[in-house]
Amino acid sequence: AAKEEEKLLKAQEKESKKADKEAKSAGPKKNVSSYFHFQGARRAALKEAHPELGVAELAKLMGEEWKAMSDEDKAPYERSAEENKERYRAE
Repeated sequence: AAKEEEKLLKAQEKESKKADKEAKSAGPKKNVSSYFHFQGARRAALKEAHPELGVAELAKLMGEEWKAMSDEDKAPYERSAEENKERYRAE
């Protein structure tokens, strides 16, 4: 009887977690930073240029590139982030 109760509790927990996850996914997609816009635009080219690198190494390279960029070079990504932020607020 104790094992059956335990199984029932675990099943209820699983259903509860599933419902929470579905509720979160139903809301508007969160806005992303200018750095994430940069990563999205840059990742494919870096991966093609350096196919031997893993995820961590690519992230490190992108971080170094981002830090080295001027504010002028970052501006398009910052505009994208701002537009994304406005979209998120509207939803």
